[in-house]
Amino acid sequence: MGNKNKTRKVATKRFLVTKTGKVKRKFAHTSHLARKDDSSARHRKKRTVNVTAAFAKKVKRMVIS
Repeated sequence: MGNKNKTRKVATKRFLVTKTGKVKRKFAHTSHLARKDDSSARHRKKRTVNVTAAFAKKVKRMVIS
């Protein structure tokens, strides 16, 4: 009987796997000291972004175990 893989809790907090299997993440550098960014940069950092296909495979292995 083989061992089960455990879910990496840190990955579940940082990444979101959609129903279609895409992996999404948020932008970094949004918690504080944002006044030096212009408003368009602040607005751009609010949205989520798809992760690249190569990195998505690694994340799925960590999240969906």
